[in-house]
Amino acid sequence: MREKWARRIVYLTGALVVLLSAAFAALQNPGTGESAAKMSSVSTDALGAADPQRIAAGREVYQQHYCSGCHAIAGDGNPRNPLDHVGAKYSARQLHDRITGAESLRGILPDQVIGLKQRYQSLSEADLEALVVYLQSL
Repeated sequence: MREKWARRIVYLTGALVVLLSAAFAALQNPGTGESAAKMSSVSTDALGAADPQRIAAGREVYQQHYCSGCHAIAGDGNPRNPLDHVGAKYSARQLHDRITGAESLRGILPDQVIGLKQRYQSLSEADLEALVVYLQSL
């Protein structure tokens, strides 16, 4: 009898772990459906996501502003906040907002991080777009 209850507890615990893992993954990975499309006010044509010159310009902005002090790309930089595949995770508008510390991110990012990122609001629109194109290419 004890073995039967022990098996049930093990199965229920396993099912609970799987459900919690799925819920956590869903919260940590925003969808790319309709809500992400609504958030993107920057057109992909304007960004020229496939343009190698814009990607190179964005890489230069990344290097000039020492973004690797807080972020890493391909293991180069601060490993706590990797940016690998960030272009597949966020839309152009979401990347722009995350770079500039938009107020809409309060509650999503810590206030200290938003404060640090808000200094990038002074970047020119061309530099911001180039940086977004670069991040989308990762």
